[in-house]
Amino acid sequence: MFILAIQNHIHMKNNFLLALIITLVVSSNNVHGQNSWSQTYPIASSLGEELNDMARLPGNGFISVGSIPTDTIGNHDILLMRCDQNGNLVWSKQFNAGSNEVGESIDLFPTGGFVIASTKSNTTQSSVEVLITRTDSIGNILWTQNFTTNGNDVVKQLAVLSDGKIIVAGSTIFCQN
Repeated sequence: MFILAIQNHIHMKNNFLLALIITLVVSSNNVHGQNSWSQTYPIASSLGEELNDMARLPGNGFISVGSIPTDTIGNHDILLMRCDQNGNLVWSKQFNAGSNEVGESIDLFPTGGFVIASTKSNTTQSSVEVLITRTDSIGNILWTQNFTTNGNDVVKQLAVLSDGKIIVAGSTIFCQN
């Protein structure tokens, strides 16, 4: 099991493969010393989860995105988790966009809610595409948009500007066939 350590700025882009349970350890420095907590979340499957990115929520906790396996052959759904400032799970959501999806990056939307950038397998075209999902503040999907090229598209980072414009960075591997 990996332990995810979070410091003052919670907006990271590293993969954390988590087996069976998700454990978060949070530390922050304050004037009177160091506070820390550890929390285990019972949302895991026996197949292992992955958290890929997280963002601090204004004044209260954090939101994280990753994936949760749906079967033993490697298919995943997007996993969205919201925790309070003490690490207590407030809610978690699992999204299925029709095939194998992995939540890669998350950011806050200026008027509330979240934007998630994911990779999504397109089984009819044997390719991987980018899926952008906008949710409200409790994780309900407001809209989704697929972006694809003639190859396999991989998202690495997402940023939402103060005017609501969304920027996604990643790569495309073109396929000859």
